[in-house]
Amino acid sequence: MTLLEVNNLQTEFDTDRGTVKAVNGVDLSIAEGEIVGLVGESGSGKTVLAESILRSVEEPGEIVGGEILFKGESLMDRSGVEMRRLRGSAISIIFQDPMNSLNPTIRVGEQIAETIRLHQDVGESVSLPAEMKRKIIGAAKNSEAWKRAIEMLESVQIPEPSTRAFDFPHQFSGGMRQRAMIAMALSCEPDLLIADEPTTALDVTVQAQILEELERLKDAFDTSILLITHDLGVIAEVCHKVNVMYAGEIVERARTEELFTNPQHPYTQNLLKCLPRADSEEELHSIPGNVPDLIEMDFACPFAPRCPEAEEECFEMNPDFRQVGEEGHTAACLRRGPEERQI
Repeated sequence: MTLLEVNNLQTEFDTDRGTVKAVNGVDLSIAEGEIVGLVGESGSGKTVLAESILRSVEEPGEIVGGEILFKGESLMDRSGVEMRRLRGSAISIIFQDPMNSLNPTIRVGEQIAETIRLHQDVGESVSLPAEMKRKIIGAAKNSEAWKRAIEMLESVQIPEPSTRAFDFPHQFSGGMRQRAMIAMALSCEPDLLIADEPTTALDVTVQAQILEELERLKDAFDTSILLITHDLGVIAEVCHKVNVMYAGEIVERARTEELFTNPQHPYTQNLLKCLPRADSEEELHSIPGNVPDLIEMDFACPFAPRCPEAEEECFEMNPDFRQVGEEGHTAACLRRGPEERQI
């Protein structure tokens, strides 16, 4: 069953120089129990897409078109109050920088407990600031929210969770802070977890541990995951399906194994060439050029200026999605698929 369905989503930012089309007609779907990857270079629009799904895009950004269906119901019709209730309960997000996402002045356990108070009916007040409440009401270690916070820290394998819950974020290592963020995001057992670059700035050993943790917790909490990253290695590790994003658009989508064995869009092929290989002594590949300026882009295919296969028609005709492999494997490229033009 489809949990999330995004159709022709468009998010724009009005600036002094012009309009930035940060998300430009994106389609995306996530089924129950799936881990779906969203991969692309920095500046491709991945985080703006996540914020659009949560309807948390800040000004001057605005969703100007498309629809977002969650469990078959439109999120575009929800009021601001309804969306605030939905975020953190039915849909949660893990940000890429836990040090900036966690409040440095509040103990880690209390931050998780406060999330539980806000989104679950545990009969505890949320009208006072979290740390003040702990001081006035008494150490909340006997409250239901605090007990659940300890359980969540234990579920993400924080050692001695009942003790570490009293620590401040700076007393946690980078990997432990990310685990605490995962615990907070899953504390209300959401149906969908959006993980935005959850392994950035972590060493490879800790990255592997975090990915294993996400996969384990998906099954434990029956949660679907949208995993956002620029690292195809991360995608290969845990995702069932992958969407490749470039310059605000999805350019290829497929099952993960199919994408790695049969990449079709020139951008995807070049991304895969950039992956380092232990058995190769060749220099690392890089894609020439940069992600285009989304204000001044006046060519049909966003990748055309960097594409080694581009011809004149690629700059002039919008590439439609075409079947390029097994069922569900599609790419937006004039040079691919059964309808490929001989340019």
